Amino acid sequence: LIKIIIARERPNVISFVTEHSYSFPSGHTMAAVTLYGILIFFVMKSKLNKNAKIAISIVLGLLPICVAISRIYLGAHFASDVTGAAITSTALLLVEIYFINKYFIWFLFRYKFYQYVPFIIIKKQNNG
Repeated sequence: LIKIIIARERPNVISFVTEHSYSFPSGHTMAAVTLYGILIFFVMKSKLNKNAKIAISIVLGLLPICVAISRIYLGAHFASDVTGAAITSTALLLVEIYFINKYFIWFLFRYKFYQYVPFIIIKKQNNG
């Protein structure tokens, strides 16, 4: 929807990829920031030790940067396209994290669903 409203043309350079939609914002960058951001959130909430959390978060944090740089390098986007996408998806990510913290994690522990979902490694919160 944002691409249609903004309707910004792609860079007019020799590129390695052929795209047929508008340029702003970069969908690849938005998806990467959202996906790896939520994974960082779950890693930080996990039972892993502090050093493992930091190492995994650094690696996951570098991946969206690599995606953004690759989109510019391939000639598919301007730098402002990937910057705008990163800012937009970070704002949406913060809203998602708010709702996950407020409702989803509470729901898992309130109804003891965490014991039936083995891949959830989130620590129990003491909210009363």
